[in-house]
Amino acid sequence: MTSVITPPDSWKLRPDGSMLILDGDWGFSLKQTSEEPYEIYVYEVKGFPELIKIGIAKDSKKRLEKYYGKLLWQKSFNRRTARMIEYLFMHSTYHKAHSSLPRWNVGNFFYDTALPVLKNFFDSVGHNSKGITEVRQMTDDEAEHTIDYIHNLLINKDVFEAISTCGIKTFNGTPGIRSTITVKRGLTWNCL
Repeated sequence: MTSVITPPDSWKLRPDGSMLILDGDWGFSLKQTSEEPYEIYVYEVKGFPELIKIGIAKDSKKRLEKYYGKLLWQKSFNRRTARMIEYLFMHSTYHKAHSSLPRWNVGNFFYDTALPVLKNFFDSVGHNSKGITEVRQMTDDEAEHTIDYIHNLLINKDVFEAISTCGIKTFNGTPGIRSTITVKRGLTWNCL
């Protein structure tokens, strides 16, 4: 049976009563409004069969980098939903790329905490690879099932549950220097 990937319990965001206090990096995803059709995709990584690359694009077949292999899976959503699923996926599967929580956010690649196979990949592409933050050591089936799971959470549950299930802590610096967003229980994705 293929498993859905969720973050380790010790990494998860902890609710503050009936609210989640998120750092400002969530704002970009939560405030998306575009209903334009976009695809979430899963590519294999050339020369690294144990790695996959996920992302979003208008046309995934045209979204190629020098290290992409075969397109393994794609599915269309509106851009707003695709962006949020991608962000939740990056959170939920961060431990499939790094051995410890991010110092800032999941949108940065940290070489010193990267899993060995990701370090090897990064070294092989000359340290100038785009999109390495979305490379994970997992199977395409795990990626597909995790994306479907996140989509179902986001559409059928409230946003609070989706984020508290998939979101991880992303900031360990001085409190108060970054903006925060509060997510209350009962907010549905379609009503945000």
